[in-house]
Amino acid sequence: ILGLLFYACGAIWVLAFEPVAASAEVAAMALTALASGSAGATVYCLATAQRYDEDFLQFIRSCRSGPLERAAIHAGLLVAFLACILFVYLVLRTDAIAALLGIGSMATDLDLLKARVTISSGSETYLAPGYFKQFRDILLPILLASLIVLDRKHLRSLPFWVCFLVALLALMISGQRLVVVVFLLTLLFASHYSRAAQHGGVSSPRRTRIRVWPLAIVVAGYGLLTALLGRLSDQATGFGTAFNVARNFLDRVFLAAPRENAITHPIWSESGPTGGMSWLNDLSGVLPGVEESLSNVLHMATGGSAAGNSPLGLPADTWLAWGWPGLVLIPALFAIGVGLMDLACHLRRSPILAGLRFHLFLVLPVCYSPFIFFLYGGAVAVALLLLVAILRSHGPQPGSLAAA
Repeated sequence: ILGLLFYACGAIWVLAFEPVAASAEVAAMALTALASGSAGATVYCLATAQRYDEDFLQFIRSCRSGPLERAAIHAGLLVAFLACILFVYLVLRTDAIAALLGIGSMATDLDLLKARVTISSGSETYLAPGYFKQFRDILLPILLASLIVLDRKHLRSLPFWVCFLVALLALMISGQRLVVVVFLLTLLFASHYSRAAQHGGVSSPRRTRIRVWPLAIVVAGYGLLTALLGRLSDQATGFGTAFNVARNFLDRVFLAAPRENAITHPIWSESGPTGGMSWLNDLSGVLPGVEESLSNVLHMATGGSAAGNSPLGLPADTWLAWGWPGLVLIPALFAIGVGLMDLACHLRRSPILAGLRFHLFLVLPVCYSPFIFFLYGGAVAVALLLLVAILRSHGPQPGSLAAA
């Protein structure tokens, strides 16, 4: 719902202050989707209120794992760690990308955008970005967060920080600001809530001060990547740079998607409704090979390159697939489906699923479409829910004498 609210606020702003021919229609789609999603969330909350028998701190405090789950966490971290190593190796062995990421290139032209586009588009060599994303951007932060929930002593272990640094390197090389911020905030949330659960929810002023500097690092990292991607004015310095970073962040969160969707409306509206075929085409985009998608076409229409992307927001994407009837129904079903996924995580009381809840809380507001949700955590979420269910059906239950 938060993501739909962001999109609706942005669409109304564009209609009021940056109007184009289709601004009113995109705003109507946004408000319809927001109303539908809110209705679905309300129905879900009324139907399941009794199932949430404890608050989130109590949930974190009650998370337990048996030996099979702990082994699964470590095995998953190893696989994700090796995937990050392989990704970094494949990127740096590609001459064109390595040249863009080279020290000399960075010293003369602070622009990581070309390298990012080359990696994601596969124009030089196919780097399986959608597959690496599942391990690098999603599985690894979820499992690191689950280690923190399981035992905060992991924050003082060398393997934890080796995984952290390798993952951060791989994320920085990918050039995607969102995934870096989500990665860091997932771990910060896990640290904060596990500490609060450990201390009964009481936070002293000293502990509050200690938690300020990691958040400052997250903000600084976003600003650095924003500069490296060439998103800032060359003339900006000092407070001007900080202001530009904040403005860029707000623009990306609230305005970018509805603005671009309104501008490109004449293109994508001609082919809709597609009866769901546009969603199938999105899913086919994860297959190997370089193929021009609708998102690439729309990016060119906004003045970008053919290798870039201009994704449709959930309201526009749903309308393109199913028209106005779908726009009335699907956001409500989407809200109910995400709620049921959260309830399944809540009832299992697993550290793995606690890490998943942290991650989904951060990525759901920016999931522009069901395909984006699938790519940014939906597929991994289903896999982890099934994994925990299978492990608990074949091994000692957490907290039992056998598990201990």
